[in-house]
Amino acid sequence: EMMEKQGGQAWLIIDSKLRRQAAWQCLFGGLWAFQSMPALALMYKVAIKGKSITDLAKKLRMDAAVLQLQFDHANAAARGEIEDPLGKSQDMRHEFKGGSLFAIDISISQKMFPLAVLSLGGLKVNEDNGAVIDGAGYDIPGLYAAGRTAIGVASSRYVSGLSLADCVFSGRRAGKAAALEGGEPPAAQAVCPQASAVESVSS
Repeated sequence: EMMEKQGGQAWLIIDSKLRRQAAWQCLFGGLWAFQSMPALALMYKVAIKGKSITDLAKKLRMDAAVLQLQFDHANAAARGEIEDPLGKSQDMRHEFKGGSLFAIDISISQKMFPLAVLSLGGLKVNEDNGAVIDGAGYDIPGLYAAGRTAIGVASSRYVSGLSLADCVFSGRRAGKAAALEGGEPPAAQAVCPQASAVESVSS
């Protein structure tokens, strides 16, 4: 939503209640320091405070009427009157009931806390050979994907290096299929069969 429709720009707006809850989670919720410390700094040092929706809109140079409409929709969704516009589950919705608001810049360019992004899932592939499939479900000739560009979703937390097994498995699968498609490679290129063109598209 943010990257494809908003040019990489977004604001996270919370109220005092959410800020207290988030601060407690940062301090006592088992988060790592590299997660909790920047979050606390953003909420208490960087966030732009507004006394009301209109006041906050003015400080953010936003259209107050548009911002008010966003709050109206969020509140209606929190009360169960409508579905959340962005698909939030019921337990992730929050009704704003007045008071101070805090706007946190979570844009891709935010220097205080770079947006944590990594490829999960990626391109749809034929699980038999690693070939990328089109919208109709057919293999795209000569196009293969491996690593985090194709498979692998961390079930709990992502740890550096967790993608290595995905890369090895899917890379060998795609490399073998590509070799078979292109015919037997010259002997000089068969010295290191693990090194294949798919390395360039693996994450």
